[in-house]
Amino acid sequence: MTFIEETVSSQEKFRGKIVRLRHDQIIVNHQPGFREVVEHPGGVCILAITKDHHILTVNQYRYAQKEVLCELPAGKKEPNEDPLLTAQRELCEETGYIAAHWLDYGVVYPSPAYLDEVIHLFVASDLSFVGQHLDDGEYLSVHMTPIKSLLQDIVSGQIKDSKTAVFVMRYALQNGISIG
Repeated sequence: MTFIEETVSSQEKFRGKIVRLRHDQIIVNHQPGFREVVEHPGGVCILAITKDHHILTVNQYRYAQKEVLCELPAGKKEPNEDPLLTAQRELCEETGYIAAHWLDYGVVYPSPAYLDEVIHLFVASDLSFVGQHLDDGEYLSVHMTPIKSLLQDIVSGQIKDSKTAVFVMRYALQNGISIG
């Protein structure tokens, strides 16, 4: 048995401002099939940490979920934009902070069954406040939260945003930080 699926044809079904939807005819194990794929330009997620080990978070209303979510600062890449430049731009726009030090923390795939989005993770430190520059139509509040509080909120289910939960837990595990 092979796990590789060969694309036979691909047809665009929808092109929006942010995403594109395509319908692919495939062959897997000599059998025809199809896949629906949402194409997304990708994004970044930033774990910005202060000298006293607080993490910058944003509370933002998410229309698709119809609720305000607590998230790490994040944003969409522009076409061909370097992910680090996206992270630097988004951190400043959303929180008003810039960082002197940046560490690449890899990538996550938010929903690989149907979405090709790649989220690049960055840790930002040595922060300085320079002023927030939100995009038109963007409304959010910025908070500084102790990492242990974020971990408790992840475990309790209060933090529902997957990129935030994965990144905070990965950072905590790699740095020996526990809830207790």
